[in-house]
Order: sequence, then structure tokens, then C-alpha cells
Amino acid sequence: MLKRLVEVVGSKSRISANEVSQILTAVGEVTREELGVQESQYHGRLDLEMRKLITFLNISEQENYSLGIFVMPPNTTIPLHDHPGMTVFTKVLWGELEVEAYDIVAKCQGDNDEYVALKRGTSVTRDNEVRYLTKDNSNIHQFHAKRWTAVFDLAVPPYDPWNGRPCNYFRVLGDAANGTGETDTVIMETRDCPHEYEQLEAITKVPRWTDSSSGWASATTAHTNEDMNYAKVRHCARVI
Repeated sequence: MLKRLVEVVGSKSRISANEVSQILTAVGEVTREELGVQESQYHGRLDLEMRKLITFLNISEQENYSLGIFVMPPNTTIPLHDHPGMTVFTKVLWGELEVEAYDIVAKCQGDNDEYVALKRGTSVTRDNEVRYLTKDNSNIHQFHAKRWTAVFDLAVPPYDPWNGRPCNYFRVLGDAANGTGETDTVIMETRDCPHEYEQLEAITKVPRWTDSSSGWASATTAHTNEDMNYAKVRHCARVI
């Protein structure tokens, strides 16, 4: 099903409204078994520091899309960040994910770093549920894992700071004065990547099979901690 997803995306670097449904279906068909990520392997982590760090598995990074998995321990958070000009599809492979989403509706006068944003709400996404965001709808979000949670992401196009798609981080300062016509607005500002936000990047040593025509690969067996080379990285220091 991963191969089918890659075929559906093809060479698209933008997703139109009438293409969203087809890609949602294809993302929903991708399974944890196919991706080689099992919940039990993470529950066995005994090291306290490892249990607090988010693991990122980079499946594929192409010019027009990226595929990856975030494995989040209980009570960990991926802080508020945006997706400039991107459409992102997210499937919870297992676990429970609380998502808080916003969209910028205006720039505050006299300050280049503060914005009026509309809160789209907070929702919970559970096992096998799929959600998506666009450049205009819920583009800024925060993930909070209620328990051990694995999140599969497809981003079209991927982050690329050299082509106007950096990952920007935000903090909410408080409620906005009701001058925008919206009733649920806040003031937020851009910020550096939170210093405490670190993750593990996992590079698998599991044999992989590759479709040379599309340039992508998928694990054929479940990963274990022994199959991984881990490196601690700052989330904001890499393109995801």
C-alpha cells in the first residue's frame, strides 16, 4: 500500500482540493506492519532519557514529497509549528494524538513577529484515523501524545528552507482583541525552536527492498532497537 501511495502522489508538488480524497484513502491503507514499526518495541524502553525522546524515522525524502514516522512517548509534545505552502496527511498508526490547530489571519501592526491567529480547535486522533492540513486550513499545529503514539506523515511538498518552506515555530501569547470578526482568536509570535525539544533520528539497518523506478524503499520486517543507529538531533535543525 505504500507503493500505491507513492504512485498516487506521483510527481505532484501541489495537491488540489479534488485530489485530497484519493490521497486520504491511500494514506489510510498504509499499515504499521508494512512500515515495520511495532508498538511493543518502544514499550520495552527502560532508559529514562530514551522514554522522553521522540523518534523520527525518515522513510523517503524526494523533491516533491517526504514520508516519515514520529514515535512519541506518553506526554511528549511536538510544539506549535507551520507548514508553508504544504499539504500534509497524517495517520495515527497506533496511540492517541491530541492536535491543537491554528491559522494566521492577520499580522499585528508594528511588530513583525506577532500575528493574529484563528484557533481551529483541539481534537484527538486515534488508531488508524487520518487527518490533513493545507496551506489555508489548520496549517499551524501542535501534537501531544496521550500515550505511546506513532504518527505517519506525508508532506507535499516537503520542508525546504532554501525554497521558502522553512519550519517556523510559534507560541501563543494570549487572546486577541475581537477586531477581526472572529470570536476565537489569539495573538501568537514566532520563536526559535524550543531548546528542550530534541528527538532521536533512527537510521535502520534492516534490509530494505527498493523500487528503482520511483526511488523509494520500504522496510520488509519490523524494526527493533538493535536494528537502529540512533543520533540525538534538534527537531528544528533538520528538514522533516
